[in-house]
Amino acid sequence: NNNPVVAVLEQAVEACPTAEMYLASIQFLQSSQDKEYPLAIHKLLIQAKDKEISSPSLTILEADMLVQEGKLEAAMDTLEQACLQNKDDETNDVRLWLQWARLCDLSNDTNTTAPPSHVLTMALERTPLTNGKEQMMISLQLFGALLKEATRRTNSSNNIMLQLEKLMERMLLLSAGAN
Repeated sequence: NNNPVVAVLEQAVEACPTAEMYLASIQFLQSSQDKEYPLAIHKLLIQAKDKEISSPSLTILEADMLVQEGKLEAAMDTLEQACLQNKDDETNDVRLWLQWARLCDLSNDTNTTAPPSHVLTMALERTPLTNGKEQMMISLQLFGALLKEATRRTNSSNNIMLQLEKLMERMLLLSAGAN
């Protein structure tokens, strides 16, 4: 590469191939306005993937880039894979679920895209109750998604109202536990 900044960052990730180093390099490039940096960022993301180096932050960054490129479906697929492959509590990052739900909400393809409430319900089921902060974040997003769905579809509003009632109970219990 002719750009000395990109060359130094490429050497850095080569010397220390960790998710943190890739993330720091990509974020540095994003903070600059150089026209060749998006290509370098893309190259770094591919490199990290090829080396099976990942983290929730890298996945979110990749999804954001895909959205910027107009590839909403690919971004949703990336987040879905990351969410569903992370079975244990240690790697189950709530940010991935929230981003996936947000992109599902942006999608106009209701035939192939999961409703945000479905994604958030899965997130709630996979997040331990001991993680009260994450549970509350997901619950609040789910509450909003269900309200939005209730206004769109009147025929299933009874089911949605029941879900909202259960969710409100959960949020009240979570908030009582936070005190």
